[in-house]
Amino acid sequence: MKKREAGQTTAEVGFMHTLRLAFIRPVTIMQEPIVFLTSLACAIQQASLFCWYIAYPLIFQRVYQFDARRQGLTFLPIFGGNILGVVVILICDKLKYQKARVIAMQTGTRVEPELRLYAACIRTIATPISIFWFAWTVRPYIHPIVPELSGLLFGLAFACIMITYTLFKNEIYGADYGASAFAGEVMFRYLLSAATPLFWVQAIDSLHINWSTSLIGFISVLLIPIPWMFLRYGPYLRSKSKYVPAEPARI
Repeated sequence: MKKREAGQTTAEVGFMHTLRLAFIRPVTIMQEPIVFLTSLACAIQQASLFCWYIAYPLIFQRVYQFDARRQGLTFLPIFGGNILGVVVILICDKLKYQKARVIAMQTGTRVEPELRLYAACIRTIATPISIFWFAWTVRPYIHPIVPELSGLLFGLAFACIMITYTLFKNEIYGADYGASAFAGEVMFRYLLSAATPLFWVQAIDSLHINWSTSLIGFISVLLIPIPWMFLRYGPYLRSKSKYVPAEPARI
């Protein structure tokens, strides 16, 4: 009987521990500046994409009278930009991170996780350009391919930020806390992304196409300093974190 009670107690403790890891830790780790700021940037980038899901069919139908088939094709540049973004990440990784990794292996030192961020720095420039490009070239007298091609830069930026920040946080927090940091980010991303489409049609009607879209561009401009700040102050922020393991993860 005592063994059964002990087994039940152990199971209850294990269940509560699992619940804490699954629901509590992703929330508490959001207090980390690194996790919060990267998650905020990813959430706004994804919310912008969800706004495009609403805006593209609406805008291209109103301005260019596209049918449903042609509206769907307007998303192809974003897909192409995603592929370009992966290529950019691989190039940045080879030029910066892998070179530093070889030197670190030779000298017995550690690779700075901030070396993962150069592709995210490219994103900070690409996103505002793509949004303002789209906002101010959607005109009946401008060929639709012009605003459509802005999706190349947006897709590139989307891939750069999502992949780069995930690698960055996973390398900082390791196996113990990396998954919690990612879970907190995903929660933040989808809460914001679920809310923004609810009012985006009203925003387009109230502010019109140009200024409603430019509003997202202005918000993206505010996010420009984030990766540059981590390049400068990342080691200091990591030294103050209670979640960073003594031996950083190596990927």
